[in-house]
Parts: sequence; structure tokens; C-alpha cells
Amino acid sequence: MADGRGMGLRTVEMTAGTIGGLVARSVVVTGGAGFLGSHVTARLLARGDRVVVVDDFSTGKEMHLESIARSTNLMVYAATSPTRM
Repeated sequence: MADGRGMGLRTVEMTAGTIGGLVARSVVVTGGAGFLGSHVTARLLARGDRVVVVDDFSTGKEMHLESIARSTNLMVYAATSPTRM
């Protein structure tokens, strides 16, 4: 896993757990505040996954995450200073 140094991000440790006998996965969605990313995030949450959204909000909008913002399985990180490669 990339450690995010120089990109304004923090490292997030994720592990799998079980919910009702099903394996709950931890998933990172980049661009999760965009139109498509927010729908992918909502589907992942609906099936019980833990989701970390990383977005720089250059084109994504917080309003795309409003319907799922209260989920306890959702973490949103704003990438504040992306590094060009």
C-alpha cells in the first residue's frame, strides 16, 4: 500500500471482518466524490463493505456523497496537494 507521503494523504490500515457470516471487504475508491465514484461507493456500502473515498474535489462534489455520508462504514479523505508524476 502506498503511504501517501507528499500527497496530503494519511495511510489507512484496513482489515477484513465478517458480517453475518459474509466477509466484509475494505475498499478504497479514488474519485469517490464524482458522479460515477459516488454511485460505486453507494453500491459497495449497500453490500456491507467498508469504503474509504479519496478525492481532491477538483471535479467531484460533496453533494454526491450526501445520501451516504452518515454510513459508519464510510471514511472520506480530501487529497489536498496531489503530486504530479
